[in-house]
Amino acid sequence: MLSLELGRHQMTEFLRQRGATPSQEPKQVQPSPLKTGIDTELFAADESILSTYTCAICMMVPSSPVIFPCDAEHIFCETCVATVSKCPHCREERNGRKLMQLRGATLRTFNNLKLKCERECGKWKGTIPDMKQHIN
Repeated sequence: MLSLELGRHQMTEFLRQRGATPSQEPKQVQPSPLKTGIDTELFAADESILSTYTCAICMMVPSSPVIFPCDAEHIFCETCVATVSKCPHCREERNGRKLMQLRGATLRTFNNLKLKCERECGKWKGTIPDMKQHIN
């Protein structure tokens, strides 16, 4: 499992092992209000459900989730996986296929994951779509 303490060199090597070439490595991205993802400790969900929605690159629940175009349809942060040519989970080649948005039951389950505020207000609890409104 990928440690959250990786330095830039270690992350670059990790991405190379998973199919990213130096020209495909993620560029500096402006942080969004929700960062790349949301800390898994903020969720009140069953571990097995939460693991389905945890990005294997940053180990957070994506604030902008996408499905990698592999047979297993693994879920990642859009920012984390945008330039990766192989699925970090199963190593299946992307082969020019586009990332897909969550849909159907997967989207409904994701949108119903309950979490508490990542800021220190300590009072708010709700879903990811509600969180985006709460912090703005």
